[in-house]
Parts: sequence; structure tokens; C-alpha cells
Amino acid sequence: MPVNGDQSVDLGTRLRRWTKAALLVFGLVASGAVPAQQTQVLNVEDALRVKSFGDYSSCEFSPDGRWLAIVVRDRGNISTRTLESWTKLGVPSWSAGSEIRVVSLATGTSTVVTKGVGAGWSPSWSPNGAYLAFLSSGGEEQAHLWTWEVATNQAKKASDIAIRGIQMQWMEDSRRVLLTVLPKERDPSEYAPEPPEGGDAKLRGSEDSTVRVYRAHAVSNPKETPSPADPWNLDRSLRDLAIVNIVNGQVQIVAHGNRIATFRLAPDHSHVAFTIPKRFAMPGSQQILFDLVAVDLERKATRVVASDLRLDYDGGQFAWSPDSRLLSFRSAETEEQRRDYFVADLAKELIRNVSSLPAAKTSARPRGVLPLWDRQAHLYFVYDGALWRASATGTKAAEVARIPHRQVTHLIQDSAGLLWNPEGGNSTVLMTHDDSEEQDGLYKVALDTGTTKSLVEGHECYTCENVSEEQLTTVLPGDAAVAYFAQDGAHPGDLWSLDIPSQKTRKLTRLNPQLEQYASSSPQMIRWLSDDGEELRGALLPPADYKTGTRYPLVVYVYGGSRLSEDINRFGLAGGGPFNMQLLASRGFAVLLPDSPLHLGTPMADIAKTILPGINKAVEIGLADPSRIGVMGVSNGGYTTLALITQTKRFRAAIEVSGTSDLIGHYGQMDQSGTSFGTSLERGYDAMGGSPWEYRDRYVENSPFFYLDRVETPLLIVHGSSDPTVSAFLGDQIFVALRRLGKEVEFARYDGEEHSAPNWRYTNQVDLTTRMLQWLDRFLKDR
Repeated sequence: MPVNGDQSVDLGTRLRRWTKAALLVFGLVASGAVPAQQTQVLNVEDALRVKSFGDYSSCEFSPDGRWLAIVVRDRGNISTRTLESWTKLGVPSWSAGSEIRVVSLATGTSTVVTKGVGAGWSPSWSPNGAYLAFLSSGGEEQAHLWTWEVATNQAKKASDIAIRGIQMQWMEDSRRVLLTVLPKERDPSEYAPEPPEGGDAKLRGSEDSTVRVYRAHAVSNPKETPSPADPWNLDRSLRDLAIVNIVNGQVQIVAHGNRIATFRLAPDHSHVAFTIPKRFAMPGSQQILFDLVAVDLERKATRVVASDLRLDYDGGQFAWSPDSRLLSFRSAETEEQRRDYFVADLAKELIRNVSSLPAAKTSARPRGVLPLWDRQAHLYFVYDGALWRASATGTKAAEVARIPHRQVTHLIQDSAGLLWNPEGGNSTVLMTHDDSEEQDGLYKVALDTGTTKSLVEGHECYTCENVSEEQLTTVLPGDAAVAYFAQDGAHPGDLWSLDIPSQKTRKLTRLNPQLEQYASSSPQMIRWLSDDGEELRGALLPPADYKTGTRYPLVVYVYGGSRLSEDINRFGLAGGGPFNMQLLASRGFAVLLPDSPLHLGTPMADIAKTILPGINKAVEIGLADPSRIGVMGVSNGGYTTLALITQTKRFRAAIEVSGTSDLIGHYGQMDQSGTSFGTSLERGYDAMGGSPWEYRDRYVENSPFFYLDRVETPLLIVHGSSDPTVSAFLGDQIFVALRRLGKEVEFARYDGEEHSAPNWRYTNQVDLTTRMLQWLDRFLKDR
């Protein structure tokens, strides 16, 4: 579609498109007659209770191919979970409302294995298929390892040891499980991370005193010395690596007293490797430096394989060779430098750069980063939107396949953790992305010739579930089919399978039949030029009852620094819970999610230059009513909302959630452990390029707080009182200022809630959703 071309051709037909799922083979909910869709208002509770797959939990097929285990999350069952509960109890906040279901692949019937146990996460089948291990608090305070036995349909706690972490791997005897646990000298009731290096938050004073003292020490060069003001506390990953026997509950500590990010068991189970998050690369940076460590399980010997690796947040970008002798990993020397792939020979204690990658040919956004070995000891990885191969003994990688007009984004691993070769052939299957349509696909690639073949592709997102890269797909027993998650802007996610020989797909789950009675709206892509001439896009969602020639109130959902058009095939566009944009579309609103790239030191100006022309485009094509436009955003989108309403009077209503107007205040916030997330303003979102003492004017000029006297837009402020990411006082600050200035403002402050509203307790999600809808109705709908 040409830039600034005619976007209104056949708009009525295109905007009313509604695609139904064509085939339901079996599901987790008994299938029945699908009611006729009606153009009616999407019920708030139906929208909030949309079931999704559990965060950081993949689907798991039993080794015998009889069972499928998945984690299903119902937001209607969410009770309060906080970062503190994750730290002190081992229960992650995102596990609230989650249950583990096992589905019979023969009958489609399902069993809730965590019934009566409580929330569960991270299911994993034993090698013999007799047990499903999972993590749960079991209704108690601490998280523990549990097992469900197929033969008896019974779940029981496997050990009393307290769990910390979400990973587990079975040993080959199907009796022992490798996982991370509470350090043995820590009392669970008192466990909490110490403050970052250089700080001191221990309780001091008399027995009755509640004083908490923080201390920092002078450094000779603050720019070069690792900063004590880290954006989060790396000690939250302080764990012991242990092997737990599920039969007798005995525990063997493998590694003690380390921070552990990600661990991987060698194929022959002789070694385990794990990454240690050591420190942040520099003050104001969110780049963590890791050590890669290997443990010889027989000799109980531990050694550092490589130091100061620049990995992603989870530290998981490493893999074992099939013979368990080599470790591959991805790293770089600086944050700006391209990433290369390295191989460490444990026996020879040598590390070799096996990729020596050239400069990228395209501007493809890096996606998949996990290297995978094949059975011939070749290393495969994704770079520059293509598939590459390296030899363990070589020094330069070669490009294997590049798919025209597509990016290769992720590799698929088999049950052994190696590159998947369907049916034992000389080929593999890759996940791809089409940037022009923002759609995902699966392509088959011949590894000898590089020829490619499309297997399945459509206007869908296969990466929109909140799982890790290696959890996006699962190869089915028999090695001829793969399961993957799929959703689009109008339909929530379900699990599908693709049979490689026949290229047939099957829908394996049906999580949300309650939505089938509603007619959803399908988003379309629009394009415009920013004020600086940059080509930008936006996902435009029309009202569900759109009529050609009618103009509608427009709500602009914003997040500065992101290209939100990439979420066009994400269900509800802006995510789950209160921010499902189908709630607005069903109530007669149009919604726009615009791209808004930012530049160093000028976020406020860039926000206006990128977003306002996108609104003009929505008006130009005849959909948006220029006199009824609102804006809303969450977190950095809250900042973006405030940046807009201090620069223009165009909006009739605004909602900002968990945002800030004061960059200096945000920089100086500190949580109880002494960490200060706002220091990442130096090099993170809305980057200033340095500290407030280096760039004082930048911090002031890009803080909407200092321009709140210009606001003419009625504003609803929303904040959780226990927000550790953007402190609640920053919401107080906005309200106090606007109240003093005599502006139209309302402040909803939710006690005990943290940063992410979709993880709030259900009753507060209902209140928030209703409150936002009423605010938009009040100011944008015709009276």
C-alpha cells in the first residue's frame, strides 16, 4: 500500500471483515452449537474473563502422545499477587488464576490436575510419561514441587523444599527433577533480597525501632564504577540448584549460593549449565552482564565457562551440543555491536567465535536469539532475518536460507532440544514474519539447498502469548507435526497443530466460547508520514457496527518508543484485561494504535510529531470524528498521554494509567530494597543519554509536569498504590498539580495494586474497566 495513498477504497467491506475459525477438532471445553453472532456490546465481565495460556508455560505433550498439558489462566480468579509474594513465597504474580489441565488427545476430555491444589505453573512430563510435574503453592504459603500421576489421577506434593524459579528438567530415570530452590540457609518467612551492592537496607536501631537505613559509598569515577542504583534487584534470582527425588522427597544441592537465571541439562545428563546475572553493564543501563557456569554432576565440580556475557534478561541464549561436550552462546562486546555466536569446548577450555557475522543487509528487527545444534554438530541461528549455520570448528558462519519478503524469526527445537528435522529429513521448519502485513507464518526449509516452502500463513500472530522463545512451539510425538499458538485482532489465542506431510492444521483448544456470541471488529493498517517525513503506520480498529460514511469517536491508544502497528494481529490489540480494545469497538468507538519512534533526548517533541499526523489520517479517510477524539496509555503510554495533552488541545478526554509526568521524580524513585528503576531513563525508554546532572535541561524539557498549566483536556489518572515500577507518588503529583491549576481531573488510586492492571485482583479490574468506559462515554459520546 503506498504511503499516504487512498486508504478509503472499499473501506466499508474491508473494515467489516469477520473471520470465523473454520475447524474445531477437539477442545478443552465441550463443543456445542455456536450461537449466531450479534452486534452487541461486549460484556465487561466476558471480556475480563477471557482465558489465556499461562505466562512462561508452554504446552506439553506426553512422550506417548496420549496427553496434552497446558496452563490456562482465568483473570476472574485473580487474587492479589505481588512482587513481594514472588520474592518471599516463590509464587509469581502472573500465576494467579492459573490452573493446569491435561487433555486426552483421543477423546478431547480434560482434567484439571490442580483442582483443590491452587494455582499451578510450569508443567513438565517425565520421560516415561507416568508423571506430570508442576509448581504450586498447594494452598500453603510457599511454592513446592508437585506431581500428578496418570495411572491414579492423583496430585501430591513431592517435597517440602521451597521452590524459587519457574524452570524444571527431568532426569532420565523419571524419578528425579532438576530445579531451583530457596537457598538452604534462608528462612522462608524472612527471605527477602538484600539491597544492591553499595546499599544497606538492613533494620538497625533498638528492638522496637522500625528504621530502615540505606547507605552508599563514595566512588572515584561514578561513570565507570558499577552503579549501586540498579533499576531492579538482581538478588531476586538468588537460588540453589537442586535435584529433588519425587519418590522419597530427598534433595541434592547441585550448586549453592548463586544467582541463577536460566539452566540447561546436558543431553547425557552429565553436566548442567546455568547463567549468573552479575551486574548491570553501566549506570542507567538495563543490559545485564552474565557468567556462564558448568557443573559436572558426577564430580561435583563447578567452573566458569565464560564471563561478562551480554545476554537477554533471562540469560537463556545458550545451548548444549548433542554430545554434551560443547556449549554455544550468543554475546557481544558492547550494547551497540552486532551479536556473534561462540562455542566453548569444556575439555580443552577453549572459546571460539564461530560466526564472525558480517554487517546486516536489512533493517530486520532481531527476534529469535536461541542457537540450536543439529545431530551433526552444526550450529544454527537467526541473524539479519535469515537462517545461518556455523561449524563448531569453524570461524565464519554461512547463510543457509533467506525467504523473500519475510523475516526468519525463530527456530523450532525437537524434544531433545536440537534443531527439528521433520520425519528425519534434511529440512527444518522456521517461524517467519511478514513486516508489511505484520503476520506470522511457518515455512519449511531444505538445509542442503536453502529452498523454502510456505506451510501456513495468515493474518495471525504466533508470538503474542507471553512465553519464552523456546516455548512458542512444541513438536508432537512422532516428529511429524508441531503445535503453535495463534490469535488475531478479533479472536483470542488458541493452540493449533500443523501436520508437515499433509500441511493440514487442526485447532486443539477452544478456550473462550463465551465470545462467540459477539461480533468482533477486525483492524486494518493505515499509513502516514511523521512531521519529519518518516513513514509510519497504525492499527485502526473500527466500531463493530461500522457503517460506511459515518464518523465515530476515536480513542488513540499510545506508547511512545514503540511501533504499535506491529500488534495489529494481537487479540484486542493492546493486550488483555481492561485494555482489550474490542470493549471500545463494541461500544461504537474507533481505536487507533499508532507508531511512535523516539530519539535520544527529544521524546516529547517526537511523540507529537509522530502521533498527531496519524490522527489526521484517521480523520482523512472518513472514519474518525475530528471533534470527538480521546487518548489513553499505560506505563510509558501514560507518559505519552501526558506529553500529548500538554502540547495540543485536540483531545476531548484522556486517561493515563501507571504513568509519570516528571522524569526527575521518576529518576529518583526507590523501592524498599534500595533499587531505583527510574535510573534507566539514562539509556532506556525516553532516553536522556545521561543523568539529570549531565542533561538537566533535557529532563525538564521532556517532563510534562512543567507544562501542566497548558492542559485543557479532562484527565482520568489511574495508579496502583504499590507500584514498584512507577511509584504511586508520581500519580499523586499529577493530580495535586492539576487540582491546584483548576483543571478537570479525576484520580483512581487502587490500594495494594502494582504496575500491571491486567494482573490486579478481579474486582479492581472490573472497577477500572467500567470507570474508563464511563469516562470516555462522558466526554466523547454525543449527549
